Amino acid sequence: MDIRKAEAGDSATIMSIYVHARELMRREGNDSQWVNGYPSEDIVAEDIKQGNCMVVTDNDAICGVFAFIEGRDPTYERIDDGSWTEDDRPYATIHRMGRAEGRHGIFGAALDWCRHNATSLRVDTHEKNRTMRMLIERSGFERRGTIYVSDGTPRIAYQLLNTGALCNPLKYYIEQKIIPLYESFDTAHRSTHARTVIDNSLELARHYDVDLNMVYATAAYHDTGLTAGRERHHIV
Repeated sequence: MDIRKAEAGDSATIMSIYVHARELMRREGNDSQWVNGYPSEDIVAEDIKQGNCMVVTDNDAICGVFAFIEGRDPTYERIDDGSWTEDDRPYATIHRMGRAEGRHGIFGAALDWCRHNATSLRVDTHEKNRTMRMLIERSGFERRGTIYVSDGTPRIAYQLLNTGALCNPLKYYIEQKIIPLYESFDTAHRSTHARTVIDNSLELARHYDVDLNMVYATAAYHDTGLTAGRERHHIV
């Protein structure tokens, strides 16, 4: 499966997936979530416009959809019966997930992509949504408390920290802007040296409760002070 940003031409397929998702909820006795036609065509259009709507594809056919929204979510500012861990850490939220009829594995594919694009994830679901709760809890999310969506109804809120994967935007920046700096240093401190330090640091980090992305960035930057010369490189 592949994941890409949704385009305007995907709207009809996305809406059909949401219709199927609502039907599944009703079959499971969940008659309180996604009511009154939610998510509406306007919400989908806005998600696509903002670049938040992601589609899961299999041989270019859309088989799933979800919203991936970076930044603070207003509905998560208040949380009852618990609290967020490291509330000041930037996070991304997963919303509006659905799968096409007869398709499975969408949640796992979407979560794997999300883990590579954020080091802190949040998600919420209705108490009656047994399937989503099972998927979320089996995937390592911790239940943090109760939040309230825009219509005032409660949702169970979950959080996943240190997702265990390197963030793709960070990797791209370091590969494009930082690693090339080493090619101008002495032969003992070229890019092969930087990559060895990165690999060894990440291997050590897996034995400790630390943020892999911070370890990765620290290792990548560790000798960049050589841009100012050997004499003061450790200070720079």
